[in-house]
Amino acid sequence: MQSYRVPTHARVEIHWTPQQKDWLKWNLDGSVRGQSGCAANGGVLRDLSGRWISGFARNVGQASVTLAELWAFKDAIQISISRGYTYVWLESDSATTVNFYQAWHSKSSSLFWLGFHYPL
Repeated sequence: MQSYRVPTHARVEIHWTPQQKDWLKWNLDGSVRGQSGCAANGGVLRDLSGRWISGFARNVGQASVTLAELWAFKDAIQISISRGYTYVWLESDSATTVNFYQAWHSKSSSLFWLGFHYPL
């Protein structure tokens, strides 16, 4: 049997990645505070140059982190539609949320993958 040493710390570069021309990008996240189950979420909307356009943060109440992340998707979509943004990319670090979102919208929606185009 061979053993491997696994590093306990890793350096990860985190940076904003711009979208294609005419697209806006939401960076979304959700969190839950320890055993209390108090959840919150938020999002930041930026343009191609990385300039802040909009954002939100809210208390979700008692919820799982997945539910908090899904609420963030819902809030971002509602804000985007209400402001008439037509090309919007949704980005999340939660694979569970992204997979749920993809499955939910894959059958009969103009929403696709992590982004959507909402025709006016």
